[in-house]
Amino acid sequence: MAYRQTAPSRCHSCRRSCVHRVKGKSRGGAAGPVYAVTLVRERYADFGPTLATGKLAERDGLRVSRETVRSWMTDADLWLSRKQRRAFHQPRLRREAYGKLGQIDGSEHRWFEDLGPPCSLLVFVDDATGKLMQLCFVRSESAFTSSAYSEREREGVYG
Repeated sequence: MAYRQTAPSRCHSCRRSCVHRVKGKSRGGAAGPVYAVTLVRERYADFGPTLATGKLAERDGLRVSRETVRSWMTDADLWLSRKQRRAFHQPRLRREAYGKLGQIDGSEHRWFEDLGPPCSLLVFVDDATGKLMQLCFVRSESAFTSSAYSEREREGVYG
């Protein structure tokens, strides 16, 4: 009975000093997370949660789960998830007039199944309108075939 009235000086499951959450409260009040976040901020600010957890255990003797450190670091604005870190680039504006810029894409496939060899479908798309300017099948997608067909298309647009 006396055991339950006094708080243990250390964690019995780990047999050492730990920062655990027991029944929704961290042992030692809010000092555990605050201390751990302070250590991370001062010593391991450029570490991710996994490495910071390892260093906290190895160098500082704090044994905490990786996900707990991750949540503490997120709350303290020391860590962003991959989704939050993702940098978005601004899309390029389209050209104003038809024929100023054409985009070429190729797709190699067995377009004719067993009736012929595999070939590539080259698609020429106008940047201003998004319309398909030309479709053609070639044996292989290369700079030579792309430039030959783009010259022919350019003559048709400007000629």
